[in-house]
Amino acid sequence: QEEPGITMEPTSGTDLSLDSIDLEVRNGERLLSAASATIAPGERVLVRGASGSGKSTLFRAIAGIWPFGHGRIRVPAGFDALFLPQRPYFPLGTLRDAIVYPAAPESVTEERLLEAMHAVGLDTMVDRLDEKAIWSQQLSGGEQQRVAFARALLLSPRWLFLDEATSNLDAVAEQKLYTLLTERLKDTAIISIAHRPEIAAFHDRVLTLDAEADTLVETSAPA
Repeated sequence: QEEPGITMEPTSGTDLSLDSIDLEVRNGERLLSAASATIAPGERVLVRGASGSGKSTLFRAIAGIWPFGHGRIRVPAGFDALFLPQRPYFPLGTLRDAIVYPAAPESVTEERLLEAMHAVGLDTMVDRLDEKAIWSQQLSGGEQQRVAFARALLLSPRWLFLDEATSNLDAVAEQKLYTLLTERLKDTAIISIAHRPEIAAFHDRVLTLDAEADTLVETSAPA
């Protein structure tokens, strides 16, 4: 109670801002110090850093689910964000429920749903849309990630965070899915953690978690 941790503050502006963010793990070990950055609506930003440097933890802090640290994160009012981790969450229910999550199934027309499934390469699953199963066990890692991209296309969030969301896909499929996002979600800010160097081409800026400086620095834009 004496240490407020990382605070989330709504702002009247349109940008997402990190203000002197310190990130720590549960035992108090510091991951990041005095990190500041601003991301505007519609920007495409790649977040880089060594393994264990705190990239995923930074995303958790922006999502408001990582209390260990200090500083302020300012978000636009009605922060419409979708976070796609390496292993997406699957609710219990039908495949239809899983694809449109967290929206209600009736909020998405059949035509839009089928088109999104086709776009991300899930045509073979169409006949199973209303089948109930534990889909996190039924689908391969790559299929689960395709489902997550279908969610993004259907929900069209203003802010989309991809945390190694294509790690189980080959390079060709990864680039196809990123192309889909950039073409169809033109007004969406896309912030990615990804390891294949080819993904840099889909972004305008690069923010690097610098181990030596122990902070977040802007590095050269991708070629």
